[in-house]
Amino acid sequence: MTMEKNGFPKGLILNRELDFNECKHLMEDILGIFLGNVSDFFDIEEYNEYCDELVENVNDWLRGECDDCYLSSQYAYGDDIGTMNIIPVIEFLQERNILKTE
Repeated sequence: MTMEKNGFPKGLILNRELDFNECKHLMEDILGIFLGNVSDFFDIEEYNEYCDELVENVNDWLRGECDDCYLSSQYAYGDDIGTMNIIPVIEFLQERNILKTE
């Protein structure tokens, strides 16, 4: 876990960044947040930009670079993500060897 200068926890230390499929699984299957698919966008370029932004935002959230409120406002219509959801998120990261444990 990374720490703020004042000693408070900031975020997780990752061995690597999550890819799009991992971010989509985390958001939809673990957090229950529906994400748009290609038919929801004007064209494939708009969808690709959305996917790139999703990957960046999820990785930033995990590292503590943005908070739950930002992520929920972007993808969950402001609904609370919920602190208890971090447990299945951490389990997923550990299963994929994404979370640095040492």
